[in-house]
Amino acid sequence: MAQLVWLVTGCSSGLGEQFMYAILAHGDKVIATGRNASFRLQHLAGTGAAILGLDVSLGTMQIENTVEEALRIYGRIDFALEGLVESLSQETSHLGIQSIIFEPGLLRTQAFSPITMCHRSIPIEDYGALDEGVKSYLKSTYGAELGGPRKAVERILDVIKREGMVVKDGAQMPIDRWQVTGSETFGPSLKTRRRFARNIKTWLESTDS
Repeated sequence: MAQLVWLVTGCSSGLGEQFMYAILAHGDKVIATGRNASFRLQHLAGTGAAILGLDVSLGTMQIENTVEEALRIYGRIDFALEGLVESLSQETSHLGIQSIIFEPGLLRTQAFSPITMCHRSIPIEDYGALDEGVKSYLKSTYGAELGGPRKAVERILDVIKREGMVVKDGAQMPIDRWQVTGSETFGPSLKTRRRFARNIKTWLESTDS
């Protein structure tokens, strides 16, 4: 396969950073982005990735300007990795753009670290018990996550590039636009969708008009 160009957001740590290293190892080019790039992405200097500041929480105009700057680096972008909404698949399908939504399980990253997680200094009293429960869960989960980010990233890249684990006995497995990643994710995902299916069946007669 020809060398591809990837735009990856959130490369300061976690999955974004793992994606960057994995894509470079595959021989492709990466435009690694993140907020406050001069500070938070300085550890990526010398990796071979192009570094660019991008805050996806900014307005549309600022994001479009940054994407245009990214396009000037290699002349094109073949893939973009970022948190997407499901409606995007329908909105962009007529442009020949395919969107895949990946729902990862709990991975051993810094997502739940004390440094990353922020809590209100003045909590809302009515949510006190819930807030303490969440804090306790995050504290017990951090460092004990079952999933490894490197393996998850490799599996996601296989799906995107239609290679590796996606090909069995010379044939490509069917790929849905919604994918779950991580062994502990499948059970809850199946339970949620089965409950949703039962709800539709229950209300079918009332909603059919």
